[in-house]
Amino acid sequence: MPWIHMSTTVKLSPEEKRDLANEIGYLVEIIKGKFHQKTMVRIDDGVDIYRGGECVPCAFMETRIMIPNDWDQQVMYTAKCYELFQEKLGLEPWQVYFNVLEIPTFGSRGSLHKPGE
Repeated sequence: MPWIHMSTTVKLSPEEKRDLANEIGYLVEIIKGKFHQKTMVRIDDGVDIYRGGECVPCAFMETRIMIPNDWDQQVMYTAKCYELFQEKLGLEPWQVYFNVLEIPTFGSRGSLHKPGE
């Protein structure tokens, strides 16, 4: 945990996807207690995403993390992701949407865990 899922209309090479996933994984460490080594990142590139009925260049990224988390750290993490997407994907902030989902449980190592476990 965390789980990060990004979809973008931008087509990436396998190397670009790997590098982007790696950079996103390190950015999540802005949030206290989150580690690159435990972060799972999925990137769907070259997909059709519609806004206003038109397929337009854009991206959406969802980050799932265990609760509780510091709001200011989440704001900083999101801001850094916007910068990364502008640099690596050529997308302006208005072309990118994010959400950060704080969830109370997750499963790993064969069992379901509560916050603090």
